[in-house]
Amino acid sequence: MTKKQQAALQRIIDREASRIEWEKQNKKMDTGIEKKAGVHPSWERNIVTDGMVAVIFQEKPDGVPEAERMDGLWDIMRREVECSDKYTDHFLALTVTANHVSEWKKLSKDWKAGKTHKTGAVPVKLTAQNNDGEMVEGYYDPRYLVDAVEAIGPGAMVYIGRYSKQSCFCSLLVYPKNWMDDVNHLTGYVLPLRIS
Repeated sequence: MTKKQQAALQRIIDREASRIEWEKQNKKMDTGIEKKAGVHPSWERNIVTDGMVAVIFQEKPDGVPEAERMDGLWDIMRREVECSDKYTDHFLALTVTANHVSEWKKLSKDWKAGKTHKTGAVPVKLTAQNNDGEMVEGYYDPRYLVDAVEAIGPGAMVYIGRYSKQSCFCSLLVYPKNWMDDVNHLTGYVLPLRIS
């Protein structure tokens, strides 16, 4: 794993740690479970997540602290990651370039300053065309896109999916450029913003 990939994972872990701390301070946490930020074993996968972006590993990555087992994480993502079915299909939106990442990092400044799409921060709009020629689109927090893409590595490929024609829930799957040749590839997963 490169330093850039490690840094992206650490940002995700730091956001998870902040959320856990907030939950403790605001008594929003089940007191019977000790929560930790890090890589969560989840069935046969290992997942680093902050609740909005996730990186899915086949094996536990070296140098990442182990957190509690959360099998429910993989249960949520399995259908989208392992296969397209009548409920979810994913379509190639783009192959990420350095220019994309640079633009997303510029957009991230307002989000890091505490703004949201409702208070002036600009989300990233991604689109793809489905097999019927219809456009599928979603809006994303640029910080999460940067972290998912940098965790996966250079030349990442972004696929946008939608549960149904009526659904506004368009999650992203992020794969390395050679993902079809490597059964043990990393997978990024990014949840959309709810704009409407």
